[in-house]
Amino acid sequence: MADLSAFSALPDDARLWVHASAVPLSDATQEALLDRLSAFMDDWTSHQRPVEGAATLLDDRFLLVAASAGRDGGRRLRT
Repeated sequence: MADLSAFSALPDDARLWVHASAVPLSDATQEALLDRLSAFMDDWTSHQRPVEGAATLLDDRFLLVAASAGRDGGRRLRT
């Protein structure tokens, strides 16, 4: 089961996107996807404000991405 601790650290008004794959993603694909998301989230901004985000994969098919453009704009990603 995926570690969702980074998601619980986000505020209640954070947004969540769920993307589903038609086929299970291989371990290599999952690793590459999370690596690219990590690099993106390191510099993620919205209207010149840092975005705090989290991402994980569930059941080899579901990509969950959450984000909050909070006042502090802290960084957190990969679970």
